[in-house]
Amino acid sequence: MHKQDYLLNQFQDLAERLERDLVEAPSSHSLFRLDTLTEGGVEMPLMICGSQDDPVISLTTLYGWNSYLKSSDKIWRSATGRHFFHHFRSELVGYEIQQFWQKLEPELVLQQIAHAEFN
Repeated sequence: MHKQDYLLNQFQDLAERLERDLVEAPSSHSLFRLDTLTEGGVEMPLMICGSQDDPVISLTTLYGWNSYLKSSDKIWRSATGRHFFHHFRSELVGYEIQQFWQKLEPELVLQQIAHAEFN
């Protein structure tokens, strides 16, 4: 096989994989197609998390969620962790999510903690 044919096959394989990703990915957006939501938010509580040093999602994009938020909703930033802050700072992210829910449903969170500690 010639080098040109090899490169063409590789390119076609990549194009097919990206096409499948657009169709099969569980997210409504990918690196190649971003969907937008209508402004006004959702009924359920909403917490948006990001990292201050994320090279993919800028702070401007993160704070672009403001138009969707209700007074009970929250945007939270990790100081570090880059794009995968939820992995590298998982304990902190878990703590912040727990704090968010505790403000909304204090009794529910306490019941969950008690259940986890004694079971």
